[in-house]
Amino acid sequence: VLDLVKDASSPVTVILLNTYLASDKDPVRIIEINDQLKKKSKEGLEQIREKLRSKLKNPHVRWEISSQIGTFRNVLKQTLQGLKIDLVIVNENQE
Repeated sequence: VLDLVKDASSPVTVILLNTYLASDKDPVRIIEINDQLKKKSKEGLEQIREKLRSKLKNPHVRWEISSQIGTFRNVLKQTLQGLKIDLVIVNENQE
């Protein structure tokens, strides 16, 4: 990603997207699990964003994070609806 946007001379938005699923038969536990997973997901995305920002000081690049419950395919489809997207990069290794 850094190599693709490092020389951007016009505005570029990079969305760091993570998805998670909470599953439990107890509805109270599902809410609790969901809250825990969302918090952990956001914290991880924040760390990645800060690491990327420290490596790339281009003022034209805006880093956004999005942590959503659901399957990756459904969340990605919902996220992309109505947006003009030039490129999607998927990393399944969390690195």
